[in-house]
Amino acid sequence: SWNLDSTICIVISHSGGTFGPLAVSNLLQAVTKNIFVVASEWDTQIGKQLRQMRSAENLWEIKSFIFSTFVGIRPAEPCTVSVAATHQLLTQILLYLMQKIQLEKLDSASGGDYLPDDCLQLDHQNHANITAIEEIVGYKKDGTVAATDTSRDLRATGARWGQHVLEGVHSWVLSFIYIFATVISGYPLCLGIAKAAGLNPDLNNGSHVLLFLDSVLYMFCAQWTCLLLRIVQRRPLRHRMTARPIVIGDIPWVAQSLEAYVSKLFACAYSASSVNVWSANPADHLVHRHTHRVVRGGLVACGRPDGRLIALTSAENAVCLSVNQASSIQSLGSTCESITIGHNPYKLPLTKHAIFLNGSRKMFLSEYALVRNDEEAMRAPKARKGKHWDMLSGLSSGALMGEYSNMKKVSKEENLPLVQGRQTRSRAGSHLAKVSEMEEGVAASPVVAVAASRQAVSGVGLYDAESELVIEALGLSQLSNRKGELNSAKRKKLLNYPYLGAFQDHSTHEQYYGEKMQQDSGNDAPVDRLIELQVISMRLYETRIASLQRCVAFMVLFHQMGKNVADFWSYVSFGLLGYDMSRTHSIMRIATTASPVSGAEVRARTLELARGRQIHKAMATLRKAVHRRRSLSTIS
Repeated sequence: SWNLDSTICIVISHSGGTFGPLAVSNLLQAVTKNIFVVASEWDTQIGKQLRQMRSAENLWEIKSFIFSTFVGIRPAEPCTVSVAATHQLLTQILLYLMQKIQLEKLDSASGGDYLPDDCLQLDHQNHANITAIEEIVGYKKDGTVAATDTSRDLRATGARWGQHVLEGVHSWVLSFIYIFATVISGYPLCLGIAKAAGLNPDLNNGSHVLLFLDSVLYMFCAQWTCLLLRIVQRRPLRHRMTARPIVIGDIPWVAQSLEAYVSKLFACAYSASSVNVWSANPADHLVHRHTHRVVRGGLVACGRPDGRLIALTSAENAVCLSVNQASSIQSLGSTCESITIGHNPYKLPLTKHAIFLNGSRKMFLSEYALVRNDEEAMRAPKARKGKHWDMLSGLSSGALMGEYSNMKKVSKEENLPLVQGRQTRSRAGSHLAKVSEMEEGVAASPVVAVAASRQAVSGVGLYDAESELVIEALGLSQLSNRKGELNSAKRKKLLNYPYLGAFQDHSTHEQYYGEKMQQDSGNDAPVDRLIELQVISMRLYETRIASLQRCVAFMVLFHQMGKNVADFWSYVSFGLLGYDMSRTHSIMRIATTASPVSGAEVRARTLELARGRQIHKAMATLRKAVHRRRSLSTIS
């Protein structure tokens, strides 16, 4: 059964008034009083329910169980600010809980696996994220325009896709001009050329052939004007002449939010300039659900995790394989037009374009282990210049997996420490590369995300002969269980960490994330174990920081595309056919949540985690029984 007694529940609803979250809040009040809500403002319907529940118990209760993004009810139905604000608020809640667990020494009781460095690095990245977002949108936080190469690239790509969407309308306008001019003037193209050349227009002299050619031009006017338009705009000629389908691929919360966003941008668009939008997870089901929809001229936009981090290399590789498979489907020598957005500056050969986000983070230890001989880049890591970043800029996810695999093999054979010098460069690694990536979409449900992330990242290795050998070779068997897993306390013991005497932020003074950790543990510490200690921090960076940057970048791109389409109708009709792309036909009075999560999915995931815990408990019981039986037989 599903036991929710005294469970801490977080209900996320932008409006705080839709029937789904309201019904869930009503049902949960019968089994738990620990209900929190994340909404756009303090005075919402769900907030009213929670305040009434608290006031009935204690009239003088002043504690608040409402988290507000301070966004309010937005006049625009396509969600942008509300999505970013909700995601950021959840990040702030996570940071508070991480710090609370560390300061109060509650990691053992709560099952937390966070190190102080995990919290400090996420906090540092969170503050630096403002600079990265400013670079993406091309505006400073005070509203002043500050166009950057990234923002210009995003808007240029959006304008190009706007041309794809509008080509049918442009072709119709050109056809109208051609027909209007030739009919009124009485000189169709072929016949007019013949008359200009001095030929007799009498039908008895073969002029009917010219009229037949003019009839064919009229019949296929839309097609040849479309081809002419593509030649002028330098766009592919063999794309299908129809409405453009758009497939958006990224982790679930990003893809679902963007699907709702783009759909609402074109909700009031005219049928001649509308689009069909789908979303999928390229690391999961994009190939199975959408590659059969790939046609000539289809538009595919995928977000790529930062594969330069060892914990995300396999995830980016899976995304790249999906994009390559979709882009390799050809008809008449042409395929879809695919673009990727990500932080790893490597363009896939089959994609039309790749947009790279600079971000605002420093290198992690795994990256520094590959390229650590350029002191110039370390002095100014935010500049993203110098040999350190340049050496990583041309590496695909597959090449990075090979580099980290080589590091792993050499580290296992030679037990190399992280020391300065070219002879050990790219020669230390992590057997963590085999660990499957945590599902990126669990952040959509915070309650399930906490449980899922604990299960997914509680260990740094898989139970196999190789991990056993690594543990024994490093002398760490006393710190690990039979599965080679290290919990938070054991990870601290490995590095001789103080439990947390002073929670000081040294991330801003480090040349790379993990420098202080390396110094505290001694330069002779195995680099693969040091890298493993940063796996949780890398995944936190992806789920809380990098994914938000990709989401904002996609919003800038699609907003430019939708704006160009909307402005065209207003321009050609002198405002008569203009429409507001921030509205839909439903004219929602209450803005809805951008990426809703089904309750059935939450329940299934919770039950799956419960079954996993039961299996692990049964395995531990059997293991103890076998060990006890062997001990008794040895004594006897």
